[in-house]
Amino acid sequence: MAKARRITSNGEFHGWWVECPGCETAHIYDKRWTFNGDVDKPSYLGKRTWGPLKEKRVCHSWVTDGKIQFLNDCTHRLKGQTVDLPDLAVVPESQTAPEDGVSLESKEKHEGD
Repeated sequence: MAKARRITSNGEFHGWWVECPGCETAHIYDKRWTFNGDVDKPSYLGKRTWGPLKEKRVCHSWVTDGKIQFLNDCTHRLKGQTVDLPDLAVVPESQTAPEDGVSLESKEKHEGD
């Protein structure tokens, strides 16, 4: 099952969505990160830091071959661990997040991108 999903905004490519089990929310990798093209075992070239957020959280991680490695400066429960990315639920091609207009698209529609 897919662990990454292509997202678009107003019909234009916006990035790749993955669910972070440490933050318990989505992280989006945009054009600044090189994606290996495998939605089942995604890898992104370069580490990513999210935060500090309102709650002063930091998520500092690498995504390689469908696993997410959390560095020791993370402030959540998975710091210092490497875990599998969770599978994403199947989302109909037409579903849009109403709060931001971001469309979540199926992998079948974009294989080979």
